Amino acid sequence: MNLTEFIVALPPPPGVTSNFVDPPFNGERIIIVGILFPILTIPFLAARFYAKAFLIRKLQLDDSMILIALPFTLAFSVLQICQTKDGSGYHMWDITMETFERYFFIGGVFGPLLYGIGTMFIKSSILLFYLRFPCERRFKIVTYLVLFVVCFYSLFGAFSFLLMCRPVESYWDMTVPRKCLGSKACAFLVTGIFNVATDYTILLLPIWLLKPLRLPKKQKIGVTLLLMTGSFVCVVSTVRLATIPPSLVNPDFTWVGTLQYVWIIIEMNTGIICACLPSLKTITKHHFPGGVLSLSPQFSTAPPFPTDELQIPGSNQGQELHNEFVDPFQSASSKSAARSSVHLQSVGGQHGSSERDVEQGQAGGAYLTARPQDASLDGERAEGP
Repeated sequence: MNLTEFIVALPPPPGVTSNFVDPPFNGERIIIVGILFPILTIPFLAARFYAKAFLIRKLQLDDSMILIALPFTLAFSVLQICQTKDGSGYHMWDITMETFERYFFIGGVFGPLLYGIGTMFIKSSILLFYLRFPCERRFKIVTYLVLFVVCFYSLFGAFSFLLMCRPVESYWDMTVPRKCLGSKACAFLVTGIFNVATDYTILLLPIWLLKPLRLPKKQKIGVTLLLMTGSFVCVVSTVRLATIPPSLVNPDFTWVGTLQYVWIIIEMNTGIICACLPSLKTITKHHFPGGVLSLSPQFSTAPPFPTDELQIPGSNQGQELHNEFVDPFQSASSKSAARSSVHLQSVGGQHGSSERDVEQGQAGGAYLTARPQDASLDGERAEGP
């Protein structure tokens, strides 16, 4: 068949001829990143579930969220690799209109769907992990608000192909007359801004979370930095946001869009990796008890938060906080010694020489029985490996 019989997706620039035989290709970056990063991600997720299922022996809701995020992340990587067979990485004047329509349908429908839902579960896992720490009511309200915003804009981006245009098929079929609510470019840019804003909010929340805890300064900084390992995700999402405007205004979308897909693959996979990093301390403490990561921060004897904000009348919240922060690998003897120490302190508070000591012991009794001698970054109680 003569090459002139093909209808190209976009007329070539002046002085350029369409090449259907050996066209330029920059999609190899998608293939490399799409294979490499899932290979890096899966071991981190496996380590997290090894720590939770076999060492701590307790799975939480945030673990389920990150597990659900994995197939969406892997599927997005596979999708973008497959898209290189349908035009991704080629100039639009080097592919046919039929190929481009297939590329735009798959990429415009399934791409945002996988990315939006996958990102929602990743960020929800991190926010739910924060909520398992003892925290102020204001912190919980802000965290739930961020969680709501994450779910809202992620679902909007995932199902935008159903909401943006009428009829629905006009969203991906350029030949169908359409009536759209707004510019697709504007919608992509807005969701990208929300994505970056929530990334930085999630990055800064641990500072607020850990500030009231009476930890030694170095240990507090260490714990905060561990929880803020998502800073790399913030950098990635910021870089990706910068790639959105050029890719949306450049008509050669199949060529310039590859860089954006590379950063999305990196963003989703590093999000899962960062969410799994705190579990590495549990594994290190179990297998390498003398290592740096195995050192557990010690809480002071003072309550980390005002008692009236922590204690709910008629509840055993103090004991629940204790369960959250007892070291997963504290030996039975040290636990017994800790309980004895707490009991003696409680008795001493009640029979001390000062009436003020008695009042303090009664007011802080719930905390004293719950005061941890040792704390794990995982914030979970273990029954022993």
